[in-house]
Amino acid sequence: MLMGICQLSKEGELSLDGDFRVLYSVMMFIRILLTALSAHFNTVATLICTRYCSVRRQFSTQQGTKEERKVIDY
Repeated sequence: MLMGICQLSKEGELSLDGDFRVLYSVMMFIRILLTALSAHFNTVATLICTRYCSVRRQFSTQQGTKEERKVIDY
């Protein structure tokens, strides 16, 4: 993928032919992308968990009723 910037010999030696700033900018872009995506997926997971807990019923320990409590009310 980075054949324009670095070369790998048959002996396994790596030589960098291009500008180091290109490699650094790609590395920083990937780090920023990972951080942004992890924040987005964490938000979606929290939303799904909250919706599930507001609908799911269990814990039938209320006295005088047979209705189960919602998880979020427990």
